[in-house]
Amino acid sequence: VLERRPLSLRECLTESVKQVTAAAREKGLTLECSVDEHIPATFLGDPVRIRQILVNLLSNAVKFTEEGGVNVSASSTRREDGSCEVHISVKDTGIGIVADKMDRLFHSFSQIDASTTRRYGGTGLGLAISRRLAEQMGGEISVESEAGKGSTFMVTIPAFACTRLDEEAAGRDADGPAGD
Repeated sequence: VLERRPLSLRECLTESVKQVTAAAREKGLTLECSVDEHIPATFLGDPVRIRQILVNLLSNAVKFTEEGGVNVSASSTRREDGSCEVHISVKDTGIGIVADKMDRLFHSFSQIDASTTRRYGGTGLGLAISRRLAEQMGGEISVESEAGKGSTFMVTIPAFACTRLDEEAAGRDADGPAGD
């Protein structure tokens, strides 16, 4: 059962990045996080499940990257109904994925190949769980990758009760200064 309570995506991202910082540092990887200034300051959602998706994606990115780094970024687009979509991407400079194997990524207990499982470990559940959680929230998860050049996993989640950071900081709503 998903929760719907106010959450800060900035906090979810920060907490998720903290969980993989030591592993990234141990491997000498850079780990960057950026949040667009127009991202909703708060929205209704399930912070535990969003962090679970983020930690799964970030952990995989660190695990499958030997040099270079991992970048997580977030942005949003406003929809006509007043809600918005939050877009999160996790990009790495890791081993990448060959095109004909990408269809296996989001299946339970599935790995790209046996040598990857032997070298990197894992159960093949993280991405399957992440996709299911994103879909339960009304969103989706996808991937772009090229073998030897890294991967970018993208998550889109609908966000309700959007508050833009610039509007909140200025103390005004979308129509102008407060009290007008």
